[in-house]
Amino acid sequence: MTDGLDIGVNNGLVSTGPHAFNVQIGKVTVAPVPSTPIREVTPTAGPVGVPWRSPLFVGRASELARLDDLFEDRTGGAVHVLHGLGGTGKSTLAARYALTRAGRFTQVLWLSAASVTALESGLTAFATALEPASSPGVPAETLRDRALGWLREHEGWLLVLDDVNRIDDVRGLLAGAVNGCVIVTSRLTTGWHHIGQADRLGPPEPDEAKELLLGVLGREDDELAAEADELCLRLGRLPLAIEQAGAYIAECGIGIGDYLELLGQAPADTFKDAAEGTDSERTIARVWRVTLDRLAQRPWAAQILRVLAWYSSEGIPRRLLDGIGSPREVREGVRALAAYSMVVAAPDALTVHPLVQFVARTPDPDDPHRTPEDVEAARTLAIDRLAAAAPETEDPADWPAWRTLLPHVAAMATYVPVEADTASLAHLLVLTATFLERQGAYQTAADLGFRAVNSAAAVFGRAHGRTLAALVNLTNALQGGGEAPLAIELLEEMLPHFTSNPNTPSNPGDFKMLCSARNSLAHAYHDAGDPHRAITIYEELVADMDPKGPAGPRALAMIRGNLGHTWQDVGEPEKAISMIEGALGELRRADGTAEYEVLEMRAMLLDAHQAAGRHHEAIAGFRAVLPDLERVLGPDHPTTLMAVGNAAGAYARVGNLVRAASLNRRTVEGFARSLGADHPNTLQSRENLARVYAAAGNHARALPLLTALLADRERLHGRDAVATILARRDLAAAHYNARDKHQALPLMTTAAGEARRVLGRDHPVTCSLQRELDRMVPRQATVTPLPTD
Repeated sequence: MTDGLDIGVNNGLVSTGPHAFNVQIGKVTVAPVPSTPIREVTPTAGPVGVPWRSPLFVGRASELARLDDLFEDRTGGAVHVLHGLGGTGKSTLAARYALTRAGRFTQVLWLSAASVTALESGLTAFATALEPASSPGVPAETLRDRALGWLREHEGWLLVLDDVNRIDDVRGLLAGAVNGCVIVTSRLTTGWHHIGQADRLGPPEPDEAKELLLGVLGREDDELAAEADELCLRLGRLPLAIEQAGAYIAECGIGIGDYLELLGQAPADTFKDAAEGTDSERTIARVWRVTLDRLAQRPWAAQILRVLAWYSSEGIPRRLLDGIGSPREVREGVRALAAYSMVVAAPDALTVHPLVQFVARTPDPDDPHRTPEDVEAARTLAIDRLAAAAPETEDPADWPAWRTLLPHVAAMATYVPVEADTASLAHLLVLTATFLERQGAYQTAADLGFRAVNSAAAVFGRAHGRTLAALVNLTNALQGGGEAPLAIELLEEMLPHFTSNPNTPSNPGDFKMLCSARNSLAHAYHDAGDPHRAITIYEELVADMDPKGPAGPRALAMIRGNLGHTWQDVGEPEKAISMIEGALGELRRADGTAEYEVLEMRAMLLDAHQAAGRHHEAIAGFRAVLPDLERVLGPDHPTTLMAVGNAAGAYARVGNLVRAASLNRRTVEGFARSLGADHPNTLQSRENLARVYAAAGNHARALPLLTALLADRERLHGRDAVATILARRDLAAAHYNARDKHQALPLMTTAAGEARRVLGRDHPVTCSLQRELDRMVPRQATVTPLPTD
């Protein structure tokens, strides 16, 4: 069986001499690869056995050049092995080389090497091509020996052994092939080190894959480019799959988008269907079924492949296969799959081509390796193994393990429909969303969080504690991502579904999650700009909780700390300090407290000291806590960066503007990396940096920052938002301080007018802006004329 990057295969013999061609297919002009100037020879019988390939051939320039280099000395007995996954184009590359370089060799011979029988048949055909007049009636065995004798007695030839299934089948032939050059194509990846050079052939480059698809379609329409890119990506840039898709699209007269829909709706049929006039054996489903048929003596290989199909394609930890068979069975199954290029095996991880995964997780009743029952069993097993590998604790020592699992959880959440979720998967999604939120990856946590809530609700019910846990994680991620109003909406909608009597909870876990949900609601109101509503919720929650109750002293201490922080934001820093200090002591004494939780509350306390005007004390505290935050949470974690920003504010208030600017630059860069350029924390840190520059009189740096910030505020929040009004005020003040009243006055006049319209004349912001405008435009004194005598 051959595989490759071509259209249409005719396995008949090609016995004509070498020729050049320049064929136009549709709008794609295809020319032969230029030959390296090497001494030309006259072939004995022309290329024999080479399967005719369409002239549509793209890319592979470096691979062809490597063959040119290896075979420059045509009498050295060089052997080059092209191995890789079925469908990557190994046979097509070999055929391309054989046909375009035929004039360099005394003879080109192509032998199908899938079996000993196929080899003998090819050698017999070769002998017949060499001496057609004297071959009729000669026994096949004699013709075979005649062909082998010719190879021994001549030099400078090229032999292609295509689709080698067992190295032993060709070992003797290769041992005698000392007078020419040999190309071997095989799905086998190992065992070639005693035979010759071996290279793994992967998919073509993205642009080459797209060129192939458009060439099969006979179109180079720019409007198709985006859809073509998407289809090639879905097909893993595998040439055989691209050829199959393009031929089917062209035959049916459908669009690329239509084929993408077919992939989603009926993948099993899509991978089986071949266009009329093409070899039905050369479809993706058939090629890989044959490979697995060859592994029939190792049944665990197919099972392992079906399990691997549900993970991300790269970096699959080997430990995810623990328990699906005995260690020996797993080891032998992986070895067999790797030997046939179905997986790439490294000491700690495995890689599987994404299209192999797609097919392996697509049930097909007609394929014994992909029955619906086997695929479903593999999915359940893959979920259970991944859930078992996920750490249950929040210990930073577990974070590296978490990070290796994250892409596989994301893949699982994509591949498994909600209606097929299990309790293991629902629990895994909640754990993963929690980890991501704790890491400050708010957008990713929110994306997965919605899936986790739906999964938990489907598996456990809307009013179950695990569903509430998923909701809390989701709303925390939304708040961290600057979407506090949405978090409030979700919590207000969902909380009535859970028990509302904290003194008689249905179970301790539900009560603890209910407290956590109410805490998240208060936090969301605080972030949404309503600290008084947040204080009311926090105080009600503290009153409802007993330090010895189900939630425990740790949860109560953290809620008290949040309450203290909110008091700070309504102008009560001393009250905040007292509450946070008490909460910090309780947190340190509570069982199960994580180090990062203590560090977060220490940073919260230092922020309160700064708000109370104790700037030097705050600076000393920040210098002590920042190294620990960086060590435990990382330098770009939002909690670390918030502490850095607060330290910058303290330095600014004691007049050390150089240090303040340096720290603020770090927060701008860090928040942009971890949360994105448009996140509220990033915008606030840019504003803080600009204000420091303005306070230092560095108008050349302050004004561009403030101008860009105003444009971003208008783009993100609209002209009427308070944040936009204040950004316009800051830019006006900076122009005024730079002695540019012509720029400052219109900006401040506009800001004050918008504040009156949006907030009202008596709002504190409106009054403040009017005072600043009056300062810029002093009222003219009324001059009373002196009385005359």
